[in-house]
Amino acid sequence: MKLINIYKQLLKESELNQRFDRVGDFINGFARVKLNDKWNFINLEGKLLSDIWFDSVYNINKFGFAQVELNYQWNFINLEGKLLSNIWFDFVSTFNQFGLAKVRLNDKYNLINKEGKLLSNIWFDYIYCFNDDDDLAKVALNNKENYINLEGKLISDIWFDNIGYFNEFGLVEVGLNNKYNILKKEGKLVFNKWLDNSFIGVIRFVSKNGLMIKYDNNYKVIKI
Repeated sequence: MKLINIYKQLLKESELNQRFDRVGDFINGFARVKLNDKWNFINLEGKLLSDIWFDSVYNINKFGFAQVELNYQWNFINLEGKLLSNIWFDFVSTFNQFGLAKVRLNDKYNLINKEGKLLSNIWFDYIYCFNDDDDLAKVALNNKENYINLEGKLISDIWFDNIGYFNEFGLVEVGLNNKYNILKKEGKLVFNKWLDNSFIGVIRFVSKNGLMIKYDNNYKVIKI
């Protein structure tokens, strides 16, 4: 029975190679096919996925989407052959572990989910994608920086001059007008007063009860 299935598969591949200029490997049930310098997908029954022939396509990923390009613009196609968005973008990334993909349009960035909805109403100058273990992403706009959460909301009303990445205690150093503070993940600042000294290299002294900092050559423990 196994040999019969292999034989049928070889016949199928031979048939496909006669129909198309190029046939890729079947990945997640579909193979990329090329004909007259255009690309599409075909399933195991030999049916084309889309009525559109694209300039280039990526393999279908584990989320059931593939990046497709047409006339130098990008979109996603799903397993039903439908485009994810009505918008064609200048660039699209793959989907991350949170089911979000970075998109660029007119030199601005946003994120799109698997339902085709943009994450934010704001188009940013840049988005630093969510880390594997972090549900916040750094965003930049007009030379200022902030964080966006998985709901598309900014965590702070303040736009900072520079920000880092949150540590395991949910704290990060932020800078504004050559002053420094520490920001919690919920968007609140640790200190009411902005300090002149940077906490770089000191913030690691965090514990569950407080933060030890070196300020004016003295160590201080501040409850947070």
